[in-house]
Amino acid sequence: MTAPQNSHPDIYYPEDLMMLTRICKILRQERGCDTADQGAKEIADRAFRFFSSGIAEEEALFQKLRQQA
Repeated sequence: MTAPQNSHPDIYYPEDLMMLTRICKILRQERGCDTADQGAKEIADRAFRFFSSGIAEEEALFQKLRQQA
């Protein structure tokens, strides 16, 4: 029998979520993505991944996401 895996999702403060939402919205608009597009999901996935890895400043996060375009 295998041991159960404990996974703890990252915890985001409301101001972090507002910033991430704002960044994703701007990048979606720049790229012409609708919120339901696969491109929008990719933007959000990258934004959360970069934020979780320590890129928490808004401008630095914008720059990193734009480099990934």
